[in-house]
Amino acid sequence: MTVYCLYFSSCGSCRSCAKAVADGFAGEDYEEINLTNRTQELPQVSTGDVLIISAPVYGGRIPAPLAQKIERASLSGASAVAMVVYGNRAYEDALLELSDLLTKAGAVVAAGAALIARHVFVPAVAKGRPDMNDFALMKSFGESAARKIASGSFAPVQVPGNRPYRDKAPTAFTPVVDAELCQQCGLCARSCPTGAINPKNPQETNISLCIDCMRCVQGCPEEARSLPVKAQEFLTAKLSALIPITRENETFL
Repeated sequence: MTVYCLYFSSCGSCRSCAKAVADGFAGEDYEEINLTNRTQELPQVSTGDVLIISAPVYGGRIPAPLAQKIERASLSGASAVAMVVYGNRAYEDALLELSDLLTKAGAVVAAGAALIARHVFVPAVAKGRPDMNDFALMKSFGESAARKIASGSFAPVQVPGNRPYRDKAPTAFTPVVDAELCQQCGLCARSCPTGAINPKNPQETNISLCIDCMRCVQGCPEEARSLPVKAQEFLTAKLSALIPITRENETFL
C-alpha cells in the first residue's frame, strides 16, 4: 500500500494541511505530490493505495485545473481522504465537488474535512491559521481516517454541499506588476499553475487563464506583483467583517 499526500497549494496552506493529516495517517511514510505544478498529474494507483488530497476553495468551488486532473485520473481500488481549505468565509460546494470527482474517478472517499487558513486576499482574515491547535486536530483526523480505512469495511463518507454546484465566478481581475520592481526573472510564469503569465513578458497576464490564486504575488522575490488597488479595496471592504470571526474546522468520518 502506498499513501499519497497530494495538494493544489498556491500559497502553501493546502500543503501544510495535507501534510499534517498525512503525518497522522502514516507518520512520514507517504509520497508527496504537488498538483499545483502544471505538468504534474495524479499518480497511477494500485488496489489498497490511499490518496490524502487537499484543495483550496475559490468562490465555493475547487480550482478548475485540479478538477480537470482528477477527471483525467483512474483511481479504482484506492481510498481517499478529501479536504478543502478556505479563508474563513464559507466552503459551500467545494468539499462535495472534490468528493464527487474522486468517486467518479474510482476512489472510495472514506473521510472529508473543511479546514481554515489565512485568507489570501485579506490576510487579516483568519490570521495565524492554521495554528498549533488546528494542526493537532488535523493529525488526529488523519489517525481516525487511518483506522477507518484499515478496518477494511466502511461506507463512503457523506459531506455537505449542493448539487448542482454553485456557478463558478469568472475572473474579474488579475495581479498587476510594478515595472520598476520587476526583474523579469520569470519565476511567476514558471510557477503559475495555469500558464496565465507570459514567460517572455511577465507583465502580461491572460485573464481567461488566471484563477486569482495569488501564487505569483506571494512568490515574487521582488514584491513586484499585487492586486489592482481598486480590487484590493473592494475585497478588503467585503471581507473585513470576517476578521473577528473564528470558525472551527469540520471533519467527516
